Amino acid sequence: MFMEQDSFSMNILIVEDDRQVRGMLFDMINALGRHEVSVLCNGHNAVSLLADPKHGFNLVFLDLNLPRLDGKSVIEALSGLVKVNIVVMSGDPEQYGQLPKTIRVLTKPFSLKDIEKVMVEAEKGLLEGKASASAPRGRAMSQKEMDRLNNIGFTVEF
Repeated sequence: MFMEQDSFSMNILIVEDDRQVRGMLFDMINALGRHEVSVLCNGHNAVSLLADPKHGFNLVFLDLNLPRLDGKSVIEALSGLVKVNIVVMSGDPEQYGQLPKTIRVLTKPFSLKDIEKVMVEAEKGLLEGKASASAPRGRAMSQKEMDRLNNIGFTVEF
């Protein structure tokens, strides 16, 4: 069952350092419908982008083993700041025990059907108002929150 071409179009971010996995995931998502897909190669850039409350992403595929800042640290840095569906990817399921229970997980290698299932679940959540597609993805950060990100090496200016 492939997603309907007239289904909701999502704005998706892939954060994956492995070029082959990143390209395969990009192609799979595009095969499932008309979605806007952006890619990043490290966790530092992901936090910089997603910390902006106007980032506009509905779904993030986040690798756990990233350079500069790993996936778990990305989740911790964004905790409480940003509302976005995050799907963590790893070839090592033992790493999942360290994650918040609210995070979806996807074990590598994955199939087109696995990606479709995650996207359908995210789409249903968006359409049912759990994370409205038109609602702001975050809120303005307090000075304390900006200082926290700046202290771990991020420049936060909005």
